[in-house]
Amino acid sequence: MIGDSFTTQLTYSGILQSSPSVENSDKAKLQEYVDSFMKDYGPENGELTKEANVLVNTYDSGKRMNRAIQVMEAAEACGDTEDANTLLKALENELADWFTADNDNNAEDKYFYYDENVGSLFGFPQAYYTVDGMTDHHFHYGYFIQAAAQVAFRDPDFIAQYSDILNEVIGDIAYDKKDSSSKYPYLRVFSTYEGHSWASGHANFADGNNQESSSESINAWAALILYGQATGNEELTDLEEIHFIEIPKLKKINSEKDIVDVLEGWVEFLRDPESEVVRKLEMTNKEIREAKDELYRLSMDEKERALYFIREKSIRDEISALANAEEKGMEIGIKKGERNKAIEIAKSLLDVLDIETISIKTGLSIKEIEDIAVMKK
Repeated sequence: MIGDSFTTQLTYSGILQSSPSVENSDKAKLQEYVDSFMKDYGPENGELTKEANVLVNTYDSGKRMNRAIQVMEAAEACGDTEDANTLLKALENELADWFTADNDNNAEDKYFYYDENVGSLFGFPQAYYTVDGMTDHHFHYGYFIQAAAQVAFRDPDFIAQYSDILNEVIGDIAYDKKDSSSKYPYLRVFSTYEGHSWASGHANFADGNNQESSSESINAWAALILYGQATGNEELTDLEEIHFIEIPKLKKINSEKDIVDVLEGWVEFLRDPESEVVRKLEMTNKEIREAKDELYRLSMDEKERALYFIREKSIRDEISALANAEEKGMEIGIKKGERNKAIEIAKSLLDVLDIETISIKTGLSIKEIEDIAVMKK
């Protein structure tokens, strides 16, 4: 390996709505497959399949919808509009059944229920512990979103009737806003750090959180993109961005005034979270201040813990003082106030840190801290 860095670049080429028709394909053979499916497994009496004794739950029902989508696309490729429309109508009936609840307390009813105690949407009947263990939500719900996307491409007016419940289904697995008042947590199942999803709702499962069906995970995220494209929802098509930055190649920042955007501020934080530039950024950038607080908290020993709480109080007091001064038009005395604050911090740290460390943390000289120590005695 030559050099001290590398770059990984992945090209996003888009998501296909369906497999393209190949010019020299055997359409007659494909039509035979469509006819065979429609005869043995196709819709009947408004139901998605004529099969007997099928399992009805969020997973098996979802997989049957996915199967119907594949055959519908094959029928379209063959010019078989009759079978394609039959399957489309059956998909619409199935989605309408799941997305419409009634009050007859029938154990076989299909419906979704939001549980505010855990902030999650549950589909009933459940399968594979989607309710009891909150597992596999993106695997199961991905099939519903995929079906909704395919219907939306062909019959947008129908799917528009169920946009509210679809937003809930999507929100459960892919809510993208960090809002404490939200009904759902931020990206519940997707780890931006790991770059993939987790299947289990909790880590007590024998295999931990695991990701035992990457194909169904990909289906869910592809379905989100397709649904966003079909409905014009750009928030879904542009849900997540990941940037890789080679810090050594970036320019040296000597002052917070040199920072022209928030990204440069974060780069400086990653380069040296204890720098003077970052210290000044903390006064105006809440996110960087919170990140530094968390960094301290995660790396604390007994001495650092004392410093952390004192530092946190100092910064909050200083921000409050600066805000009051600005509000009243008072700029005189700020520098003096900063020095006094540093002296107070130094006094508090004399019992837990050595003089050299206190000097680094407060900006006061060693001589000044020695004088403070004498006065304190």
